Amino acid sequence: MADDRGYRIFRNAISVNAIVAAEDACRETLRGKLPRHLDKVLSQADFDNLSPVDRTRYGLLNAHLFDHVELRAFVEAFVHILTCEAMFDCLHAVDNEQHYTLHQTIFFFESPLTVPHIEAMTMDTTPQGRAHTVWMAVDDVTPLNGPPFVVPTPRGEYDPYPDDELKETHRAMVLGKIVTQHTPVAALALQAGSLAIWAPSTPHGSMPPHPGHERRRSFQAIYRPTRLNRWGGYPNHDQLHDPDAEEFRVNARFSFLRVAPP
Repeated sequence: MADDRGYRIFRNAISVNAIVAAEDACRETLRGKLPRHLDKVLSQADFDNLSPVDRTRYGLLNAHLFDHVELRAFVEAFVHILTCEAMFDCLHAVDNEQHYTLHQTIFFFESPLTVPHIEAMTMDTTPQGRAHTVWMAVDDVTPLNGPPFVVPTPRGEYDPYPDDELKETHRAMVLGKIVTQHTPVAALALQAGSLAIWAPSTPHGSMPPHPGHERRRSFQAIYRPTRLNRWGGYPNHDQLHDPDAEEFRVNARFSFLRVAPP
């Protein structure tokens, strides 16, 4: 990672053909809008009794949907990208670590319109700044369809956290810094298969698209070096964890964080 910018770009790093084909097939089969989540939580038995169409109404964040037969190809393609050798090579080029644990993923269909914020509010390590956010273009991302942006910030340079520990206060502070100090903002217009990796201390967000250009698929994933067993969310990034109990090894390069201890 470029320490003076807090982020690094890898162009044409990973093929996205499989995940594009799988996502296109899902949309063809599961017609209509797919909500990210609804308030109602179902048991596995209740979920199994629903029709495939009704199941999607309970949201893509419903964990049961990962076993949905119509989403299986998409899930497999996504997991392959998240744990492939090329992804390891990009992370390894940043910090020279040998094994990584995946903490979080999210798939975007269009710009989420997020205001400037830093990942350290929800995930950081001790020592600080050792986690990595990967953002990857699945479609070509241009100035028209709402690219993400980063605020170049030296790695490990943190703005002071607000005393009241409110995330929105910190986001407003970062936004105010950009506006009042004319801090430069770098829009990440990348080709499909290119990715950016930034530090927990790097402010970032996403720009609005022009009307008629809203669709642009991408995803974000947060990793940390597996050997670091002190991590957490703001304000405590120094919680001691037991990776053997809280994670499972996917392959020689990656582990996944368990949903719950075994």
